[in-house]
Order: sequence, then C-alpha cells, then structure tokens
Amino acid sequence: MTEITDKAFDLSQSINYTLSIRFIPNGFCFIVYGHNANKVIYYQEISKIGWSPIEALASQYDSCSILKANYRQVFFLDDDASYTFVPNGIFSDDDIPKVWKMNFGEEKEPMRFFVDGLRIPDVSNIYALPVHKVSRMLRFFPSVKYVNRQSVHVVSSLMENKRHNAPQMFVNMYSECMDVVLVQDKTLQLANTYKFRNDDEFLFFLLSLYEHFSLDQYHVELILSGFTEEDDEKISLLRRYVKEVRFQKSSSLLIGKEFETMPSVWHHMNLFNIPLCAL
Repeated sequence: MTEITDKAFDLSQSINYTLSIRFIPNGFCFIVYGHNANKVIYYQEISKIGWSPIEALASQYDSCSILKANYRQVFFLDDDASYTFVPNGIFSDDDIPKVWKMNFGEEKEPMRFFVDGLRIPDVSNIYALPVHKVSRMLRFFPSVKYVNRQSVHVVSSLMENKRHNAPQMFVNMYSECMDVVLVQDKTLQLANTYKFRNDDEFLFFLLSLYEHFSLDQYHVELILSGFTEEDDEKISLLRRYVKEVRFQKSSSLLIGKEFETMPSVWHHMNLFNIPLCAL
C-alpha cells in the first residue's frame, strides 16, 4: 500500500472535498482533492496479487473511513479506450445511440451511455460501459460520476499548452495502446487512441503524426504520461527521432513537498488532473 497525506487533509471537512478513483491491475487507487486548498491532499494505492479491482475495493471499503466519508462529489476514472468526440454545436442527447452505433457497431451486451461535456474545446465525449460494471460501482458510491480518461487528457493538455507558444504532443501510455492529443495554436487538433503490437508500430504512429501535421521533430515537444518508464525501450527508440521528449512529472494540483518524492507520478496523471475538468 502507498499512502501520501498533505498537511491540509482533514477528513472532518470531507464535504468540501472530492474523491476520485481508478482501477489498476490487482487493485485500485484514489485521491482526495481539497477545493479550498485547490490541490490534491491525499493519495492511496491498494493492490494485492490475485485480486480483481472490484474485489480489492469491496475488501477495503467497510474498513476505510476515507472511502466512506461524505464528499461533495465522487468521480470514477473510466480507462476504456472506446469513446468518440462530437462538437457541442451539433450534439444532441437523442443522437447518442446512433453516434455510438456508427462508430462501434451494435452493442454486444446492455450498455449505459455517458457524456463528458468539455468546455475548453467545446466538445462532448460519448462513451459507454457495461451495465453490470456500473451497477457494481453504484453499490459503493450511489452518486458517482464517471469521467473518461481521454476527457481528462484533452483538458489537461489544453491547459498545459496555454503556457507555451509552440505546438505540443501529449501521449498517455497503456500496455498495448496510447492516447494522443495534439495541441497547436492553443487549439485541439487531434485526440485519438492508437493500438500497437510492438515498438516499431508505436514509433510509426507517432512519427506519422509528426509528418502529417508538419511538426518539427527537433523542436516540437512530446510529453509522456501513463504506464511507461524512463528506461523503456520504446522511449529510448523514440528519443532517436524526436529530440524534445519529457515525462509529465507534475501537475498544477500536486503542490507541496509530500508529493515531491512520489515515484512514477506520471502513471496516474489523469487521476490527479480530474478536478481540472470542472465536470
């Protein structure tokens, strides 16, 4: 178990906090965000070999006062890769099933649709989860609000780019795919997920994007987050062709010495940045 507590954390003030959760292999992790402090004030990761994430949550929920506290809002980070963006100007709730079917075909099991309304890029992100998975989470958090991983990635990337005058490519890694967001002229140009089977395909997709958007491989920065490490062979290969590659080791919401020594902080950057979405 990993636990980090900021000195501002006071569970008696939980009604002024939001709780955000995500599943990881063999367990789950969660943060508490303090609205008054405007920062993450608590982090915990719980995992055990052989556990499923929902089993881990069930085993810890009753004995964990932090999970059971009364929060202003509870978020769950959906790590599913099936999503589609629709401009708000043409979006209607009535069109959700049709948009989903057009992109992903017929539903293979009962699904519940969700929509993240993203203010900064003025788009809506449509995604769906199996009803049985949603029901399991509602047992613990009846008012939980789901947030898709790419929604957080898009908003946080746009906010990061506000401080720069050049385009940037943001890549959030998973074991067999990556979410890519390109921001150019402070405008969202691309938000997509690419599956890769090996290092060559990983490199091919990224270099093709540099070429397609006429990006300078020596000067346009690529920012990495997600489940990868600095000594990963894919990253070493990438650095041969893209000169400005860095790991996202901080968030505007991770303030204070307590989080300065957190290892591999980029693994959970989407979780840390959920409050930026203002959903």
